[in-house]
Amino acid sequence: MKITKKIITTLLAMTMIVSASSAVVLAEDTAGTDPVVATESTEETKDLSQYTFQNIYGSQLTAYLDHQYRFNGQDIPLAESNFYFVNAFFELTQYAYYGMYPQTSEGFVDLSAAYSDPSKYATYGDFLISYAERTLESSCIICSKAQEENLTLSEETLAQIDQMIDQLATEAEKSNLTLEQYFQLYYGPSCDQESYRNVLKNYYLADLYASKYCEEHITDDMRYVPNVRYALFQAPEETATAEEKQTAETLANELAAAAGGDLDLLKTLADQSYSDGTCYQSSDITVARGQTVSVFEEWTYDPARQEGDIEVIYAPEFGYFTVGYLGLTEQDQETLDSQVVAQLSQEISESIDNGEYEFGTDQPYAPAAPVSGDTAPSGEVNPDGTQTAPEEGRSSVATVLIIIFAVIGGVAVVAIIIILTTYIVKKINSGKKEKNAEDEAQDAPAGELEETETPVDTTEETNEEEDE
Repeated sequence: MKITKKIITTLLAMTMIVSASSAVVLAEDTAGTDPVVATESTEETKDLSQYTFQNIYGSQLTAYLDHQYRFNGQDIPLAESNFYFVNAFFELTQYAYYGMYPQTSEGFVDLSAAYSDPSKYATYGDFLISYAERTLESSCIICSKAQEENLTLSEETLAQIDQMIDQLATEAEKSNLTLEQYFQLYYGPSCDQESYRNVLKNYYLADLYASKYCEEHITDDMRYVPNVRYALFQAPEETATAEEKQTAETLANELAAAAGGDLDLLKTLADQSYSDGTCYQSSDITVARGQTVSVFEEWTYDPARQEGDIEVIYAPEFGYFTVGYLGLTEQDQETLDSQVVAQLSQEISESIDNGEYEFGTDQPYAPAAPVSGDTAPSGEVNPDGTQTAPEEGRSSVATVLIIIFAVIGGVAVVAIIIILTTYIVKKINSGKKEKNAEDEAQDAPAGELEETETPVDTTEETNEEEDE
């Protein structure tokens, strides 16, 4: 069994959130692109022979590279740790483009700027260190687990890695660079072909381990789960007035009464209620344990629950639900993989939090120097280059940012290579600091959603999403 790119990138993404906060940032997945095809589809390459690492990434990042890390008594190659810092910097810069972080006059995230929550980090440079270190350690843990299982890469996989490097050699030649110069331009002076190859091997090794883990941990109880039809009349406990709660409850009860015991009629009426704006959301969803708010799960898993039951329940996080029980349904393989990978992610995160592995560096980091010509980083830079005063709590999302399209770590490096390469080529070709409208549509992060406020599996299609 092969785990999809979307699932394996989720693995390290989730290790970033389970210890930081219950908030989750959802984003569209673009990591499923075949790596070889993707490199062939990049825009026309220009002569890069006169460019340096600083031309590509600005003046602040270099000071954060070449710190010797160790994992369980073994030195981590500098090129590998640098790879994580480069890509962490790239990710945070994406958010600087959209005004979520301070931006330097060079067009990158300002690592010298004071962090929005001083109780967490002093500067965005400190956040970069924490972000890169956690994903680096997560990758080391996953690969160590694979080695403990005596997992090895197949000849076919090794051939795929060779093919990818051959393709990059072609790209380097088009750019008037040797392959070694190409790697060093993108990933720092410590990167060469062999170290790059090892990073790719770690990616595929982590993929292999994740596949084996899923095969061993998916049970029949997980495979067959309840299916529920629902309509939500929004009235959260914390924000709704007494009148709003009463109205929502009345509407929910009226819908249940009108449907009687007819689940088909419930769907028709719920869809109509959504269309006229009375109902906030309606859909059919599968309810795996641990995936919804407690009231929703308790109703669904009640031992007395029978197909055709229609009732009204209240979830303080959201409001009143008119719910109908459709019986058991089989979850698709990708959903099952995602749930089991979440379990593995939890294990990895707990291992990091409990200090079960030796990890770290003895080399201190000096604070990033402000970029010459920058003003005081008290505000946030908008995509059009204007600066606005910071909004309270706006940048605190940095502690839990999950960027699925470019999550860093051993299990996502192929996606990173392609996206980062494309980004650099576009930046050089355009000579601009902003992204075009097509890029924005693809890469812009979606909004926050509190995990405790997620009544349903967010992968399910809802009427609201159809409208969008």
